[in-house]
Amino acid sequence: MEQGKRLEEKPAGSLSDEIVMWQNELEHLEELKKANLEEVIKKIRVELAEYWDKCRFSSDQRDSFKYFYDDNFTEELLMKHDEELLQVKMYYEKCKPLLETVERWEKNFAIFQEFERRASDPNRFSNRGGTLLKEVKERVKIQKLLPKLEEELKSSIEMWEAEQGTEFLFGGLKVMDYIANHWDEHRLLKGKEKNERVSKICGGFPWCLEWSAPVSATFEMS
Repeated sequence: MEQGKRLEEKPAGSLSDEIVMWQNELEHLEELKKANLEEVIKKIRVELAEYWDKCRFSSDQRDSFKYFYDDNFTEELLMKHDEELLQVKMYYEKCKPLLETVERWEKNFAIFQEFERRASDPNRFSNRGGTLLKEVKERVKIQKLLPKLEEELKSSIEMWEAEQGTEFLFGGLKVMDYIANHWDEHRLLKGKEKNERVSKICGGFPWCLEWSAPVSATFEMS
């Protein structure tokens, strides 16, 4: 109404002046429309990124939606974003139980690593009030829980993939590969920390380092 009133208040002129005036008005309306589209699309992008995070999509999975970086804000671009958001929401609902189980495994694995770190602390025996005993019990509990969760995931994922006809990826990896990588990194870190402790005790003497290796291995096997 205001734009129509603004046009009516314009002084009468030649036909060419009126054409130019209408063209300018149309351009102004297009700019307003584009600004609104840009605002809506950017809001959808924020929500889309949140769901990508929830689904633990990798960079490659996110980049496959090429329209995310398109700055030509049109109705067609809006439609592409609406479609992508709907698909990701549907995917999230389908695999939500699997995602929650993997996240539960991650949480317990982090607790297990913390217990492992404390177990290698030479000052741990100075604890009082049964704290050490409580930690040992919790550590044993976690050690039993982790393989159970891994077996549960393996079985659930196989069933899910058979039903959906597609792979379930977590951070761009198969879940069992993702878990195996975490265990490999944990073992490497433990080995590195152990070597650093031995090196510190031996003070760099080669004979000490050679002697400590088989002894440590024997204790680990037991």
